[in-house]
Amino acid sequence: MYVLERQPPRGMPESECNQWLEWANDPHFTDSRNPLRSSLLPWVPKGIFLAHAFTSELTDGVINPSTRNKVELLLGKLRSSNFLVHCSLEREVWGEKAMMPEVLTRVDYREIEKSDVLMAFPQTSQGVCVEIGWAGALGKEITICWDINKDTTIDLSDVLGRLYSLGSIIPDLILYEGGKPAPLMVDKVVSRIKERFI
Repeated sequence: MYVLERQPPRGMPESECNQWLEWANDPHFTDSRNPLRSSLLPWVPKGIFLAHAFTSELTDGVINPSTRNKVELLLGKLRSSNFLVHCSLEREVWGEKAMMPEVLTRVDYREIEKSDVLMAFPQTSQGVCVEIGWAGALGKEITICWDINKDTTIDLSDVLGRLYSLGSIIPDLILYEGGKPAPLMVDKVVSRIKERFI
């Protein structure tokens, strides 16, 4: 039986332990393999790690309102469909409580390891591409959401090519038009996820 670990990972420097414990005891924490959560539902809920650009979305130290609105809508729709979702933007209170890179890298890897699906918005983030790589190496389901109207610093064909080279990983690609209202994109993404996993 899976037991939720509430202690910092072995070897974590003492200076990082308090931040890790604050994260681990956050009420938004979800765990897709916690049997007490999943046994209450008629199907085993999928755990989703929602990976989204962080630094490029900051305005005056916090995530810009349009990105926050989009992500909050997406989190709400996924959770109302009984998916268990972890999102670092939400965990870090939309930039107000940004974690140190040494801590967040470990925390994000651990959350991806526990999740069933990585949902990624990699358009302007090398960090999200790293998370896609972790998910691919761990054999996770991957959904890549790509705004066809947004400038990008990421070569999507390169990302997909690297995933295909793993052999067993075929990511789901969702193309959307970012200039349109956020609910249209959110509905499209959630519908596709429900088709695949419910």
